[in-house]
Amino acid sequence: MRITLRERAFDVLLPLLSSHAGSPAGAVIVDVDRDALARVGSWPWPRGRLAEVVAAAAAGKPAALGLDMLLAGQDRLSTDGDAELARALSEVPTVLGFVLDDIKSGQDIPATPILSRAPVSLPNVWQTKGIIGPVPALARAAQGFGALVASADADGPIRRIPLLVVAGEVMRPGFAVELFRLAQNAELF
Repeated sequence: MRITLRERAFDVLLPLLSSHAGSPAGAVIVDVDRDALARVGSWPWPRGRLAEVVAAAAAGKPAALGLDMLLAGQDRLSTDGDAELARALSEVPTVLGFVLDDIKSGQDIPATPILSRAPVSLPNVWQTKGIIGPVPALARAAQGFGALVASADADGPIRRIPLLVVAGEVMRPGFAVELFRLAQNAELF
């Protein structure tokens, strides 16, 4: 893909459009940064520790909470970490991520229905055979699932993420779309 003047202009303008200090935050991002890793320990953390972070965030009564990470496979660092994390996730509307799997049909997790009045043609939508999602105990505690998909442009920055993906025959939302839907308290049918 060729990087155009449009992309370069957005790179310069977007930081200038950030919200003004003092205005209420529409979203809060909790980042596991280098300082947190230095204080708490290297990644991956046991899921019990992740449950503590989720519980602290849930205490703030967010409209929705999203864990932008793949939680596939059992917690190998503790025996009851998955159960602790599932309890914490069940206290707040939560979106968990899944990744696309082109090797096999993958696991079956609930999909948010995407309704349209007319046939939809999406020739450039990312398509794959299946998905890999969170372990069943965590999947049962979540209210939504979104695709964790990002691809950098040729010059390095990630400027686009898909709103929708197709896994098998099922259209599924991207992570940001599903988190927004849950935060807006949009009901499923």
